[in-house]
Amino acid sequence: MNLKPIELENGKLYKGKIVYLDVIRFVACFMVVFYHFVAALPQISGRLGTWGRVGVGMFFMISGAALTNGYYGGIKLKEFYKKRFLSIYVPFYIAYISAFTVLLVRNSFHMPVSAPKWTFILTVLGLDGYMPCLNRPSFYILGEWFLPVIIFIYLIFPLWRIVFVKAPTLTLIAVFLLRALLILGIIPSPVVLCFNVIPAISYFPLGAYLLLLSKRFEGKRFDIISVLIGIAALIVGVYINHCLFKVDTGEIFSTLGMYLVCTVLAKHFKVKFLLKFMLYVSS
Repeated sequence: MNLKPIELENGKLYKGKIVYLDVIRFVACFMVVFYHFVAALPQISGRLGTWGRVGVGMFFMISGAALTNGYYGGIKLKEFYKKRFLSIYVPFYIAYISAFTVLLVRNSFHMPVSAPKWTFILTVLGLDGYMPCLNRPSFYILGEWFLPVIIFIYLIFPLWRIVFVKAPTLTLIAVFLLRALLILGIIPSPVVLCFNVIPAISYFPLGAYLLLLSKRFEGKRFDIISVLIGIAALIVGVYINHCLFKVDTGEIFSTLGMYLVCTVLAKHFKVKFLLKFMLYVSS
């Protein structure tokens, strides 16, 4: 395992597409979709709920790795926010208008809404998906809590990037310390912990940090150590989740473990047609 200095390629940690991130995205997508597919079956969904959360955590880790890779060497704010706006709001508005039209037709062109009119601005901003978590009325139709958290991450990313580049280890420790204080109840949470912004975005620096480690260390030894840590983390996570019933804690280990195992497997995945299918679905 060789320690290498960080050498940037056109301002990026890695030039070109990082294939294993797309493979992890495919796995995470499958986990989330499958969980929602069986959500109507309590006898099954109760056991799979944690793995749905693991899939979401992996999405945040992928975002952290991808954004950090692309903007590690610098960032142009206008270009960054333009790309984020187009990637989020164009699909959101299309989906929202489509869903709204369907509901309007189903309700004979009458939409009984009890939410205050001013809350429609939250819909325009894509933030109304978080309102059900706070038990507040809104014009929410789709997007859920995930979209507002992603928007928040994008808003703070330019500042976060500066802090992370200067002190990556300290940044990671600080975020997970804050998460620990929430889990222990030392800091009160206004929403269920899995919907709290801090636990959700704690995976973001974790994904960035792992990418940084992969840049510094190379070789089969690093992959072997990674997969062994991943398997151990998975075992610990499953034990904490299903034996100690501490899901908010176990989820951290399960997510880290699944991410590391998927990373190493994806790097050495040889079935080309299946790999192409995964990359096509996750693109």
